Amino acid sequence: MIKKILGIFLVINLLFSCSKKMESRDNKFMSLSQMEKEYEYFWKFIYEAYPYKNVCIRNGIDLENIEQIYKNNLESIKNEFQYYKFYKYLIAQITGHKYYGHFYPLNYTMYYYDIKTWLPEYDDYELVKPIQEDENIIKFYDKGLIEYETVLYKNFTSSKMFCNKPYSNTIEKFEFKPLKENEIFYIKIPTFMNSDDFDWEKFHDVWKEICIKNYKHIIIDVQNNMGGSMSNCEDFIIYPFLKENKIYKAFVMYRYTKFSDKYIPYFFNQEKQELEISISKNEILDLPKINQDDKEEFNIFYTVFYKLNPINSSYNFEGKFWVLVDSNSFSASDRFASFCRQTKFATVVGYNTGGDGLQGFHPVFLKLPDSGLIIKYDMFYGLNPDGSCNSEVGTAPDIYNLPGKDALETCLEEIRKLGEKTN
Repeated sequence: MIKKILGIFLVINLLFSCSKKMESRDNKFMSLSQMEKEYEYFWKFIYEAYPYKNVCIRNGIDLENIEQIYKNNLESIKNEFQYYKFYKYLIAQITGHKYYGHFYPLNYTMYYYDIKTWLPEYDDYELVKPIQEDENIIKFYDKGLIEYETVLYKNFTSSKMFCNKPYSNTIEKFEFKPLKENEIFYIKIPTFMNSDDFDWEKFHDVWKEICIKNYKHIIIDVQNNMGGSMSNCEDFIIYPFLKENKIYKAFVMYRYTKFSDKYIPYFFNQEKQELEISISKNEILDLPKINQDDKEEFNIFYTVFYKLNPINSSYNFEGKFWVLVDSNSFSASDRFASFCRQTKFATVVGYNTGGDGLQGFHPVFLKLPDSGLIIKYDMFYGLNPDGSCNSEVGTAPDIYNLPGKDALETCLEEIRKLGEKTN
């Protein structure tokens, strides 16, 4: 324990010795008393409103110890960059670097894409409008944190812990290739985000080739895919091949709290959802793997039904889909895997995903009141169909990797076995 605490202090010391540019600002952007007050507000949120508090505790996190250690380091903070990094590493400690429930502070790039560029014609614009117009937030990001944007991407490239490169530079390349001509086609999808590196419309040409050549198997690899826009997954992967309505579901639990209650109306505003959904309120959730201690933390339960309808498509594919996943298949990738398992759209191969795809509603925002720093989080505790915590255990595959084989090798072995049966 002593070594662990010492290690935390060493990291924090590194955090606050970033660059000459940062050190040149002599005056703190907030007083110590303001930071301490805001720190108390943050921990009130953790204990009263963060849905995955118990998940963190049962995975070995000592919240009270972390709270005390970090409080002692507030006085070292001098600017917005250090403040952002303070909460980034604090939250990483709270979640054991798992970020259960999309829980992390927004850096400037995230703020720009998640908040600043949101337009009135977009869905749920009213949800982000108050954040866009908040003077404290504008001051923190557009007049403060932006000053260190180049530092953010230049001085910490050697450490994943501190690195937040722009989205388009963090992903692997999309990959399209036949593994066996006219038999097996492989597609690597490293992200479901929009990216300068890839035009999603390219999928139309790929599907045409696959259908013309009458491939029997399509392998979609979303290993190390940390998510993005579920719309890209639906529009370019799922909808073109739906032949009938598909419904899959998530169970979510909620605790009434001043931090999140304001977002409840958006949850029920079905016309603003990305998907066609219906929501039913449950008196109780009686699922085989639900954690009873966690369930007692919440006072309202919902079942969310997601409905996907076929579209007019010229693609005539009669073969079989396979999806490869691992522990880094997160958020939209996890939801894709769960959809495939629940509807039998594809056979899922690999290891349990990283979860966070069945939260019932997209992440919302906690604004720290004085500084304007924004922290993203899921307001619901999402469950898999069996009641296990989706963020904690992810979505299990249909087929686990064979001993000594990776997901692709395991998938190809399954395809070989199917071929032997049909012959």
